[in-house]
Amino acid sequence: MLSDRDRAVLEFARYRWPRFSAGRRDEAIIRFFGMTPVRFHQVLVSLLERPEAAAYDPELVAHVKSKLAIREGNRVHARRRGFDL
Repeated sequence: MLSDRDRAVLEFARYRWPRFSAGRRDEAIIRFFGMTPVRFHQVLVSLLERPEAAAYDPELVAHVKSKLAIREGNRVHARRRGFDL
């Protein structure tokens, strides 16, 4: 069963932040969840692996997983070209 915090993390991940507002997103994570953005990301990733999250909102879980896979692919591609992201 998902806790209130788990559902809030998923709902927060649903929001599409404007491209250049990472600072405001990070501030919101700290203020609303009381955790660093890195910790929030860790919680989100572990939450996406839980069947309860997929049952709660399968489209959202699939979308966020897809977005994370694309980002990881970009990092791998950049590392191959000599950049460290």
